[in-house]
Amino acid sequence: YQNDIGQREAERGHLARELHDNALHQLLMLKRSVEEPTAALEFPAAYELLVADLRQIISDLRPATLNYGLRPALDGLVDALSGRDENGPAISLDVSGAGESYGPEVDLHAYRIVQQACENALEHAHPRILTIRGRLEPDLIELTVEDDGQGFDVDAQLDLAKLVAHKHFGLAGLYERAAIIGAELQIDSAPGRGTGVRLTWHSRDK
Repeated sequence: YQNDIGQREAERGHLARELHDNALHQLLMLKRSVEEPTAALEFPAAYELLVADLRQIISDLRPATLNYGLRPALDGLVDALSGRDENGPAISLDVSGAGESYGPEVDLHAYRIVQQACENALEHAHPRILTIRGRLEPDLIELTVEDDGQGFDVDAQLDLAKLVAHKHFGLAGLYERAAIIGAELQIDSAPGRGTGVRLTWHSRDK
């Protein structure tokens, strides 16, 4: 329960920063362009930036591609991550199956688990290669996020109470989201040999 609260507070904090640093700034620019004739030329650009920022915030809350299924959303995630830094790691998707929707809750949490595992790898592991692999079947999701980064001592760091106490909500949140949808989460890592985060979900209707 405390873990869930911490994760949600971290997400709310991120949303608040995005609104303050981007959307609010663009609104102030729009206000200035209306009040000051000399700034009127800035209006179109400020408007477009505001719309883009709000669309990104909405996408962060629930990616629009999830409306078409988990696989399209993962394709979009890889494209977005790859486009951040042309000098960044090679990021690829190797997932079999059409990946139809598994329901809004399962789709969203499975997507967020993969997304957060990727973000953790990019921020902490400094990999050269990051791969999302697995299979999407009508009653099964198996997804693994693998990197060739620096890795870490799993036994020493996977005490969830310590993770929450030290505000490591990213890693703790993976377990929280997996539990919500009744999935299994496994993390395999060691210093110097990369990390693999594996999500396995079975349909309860099977």
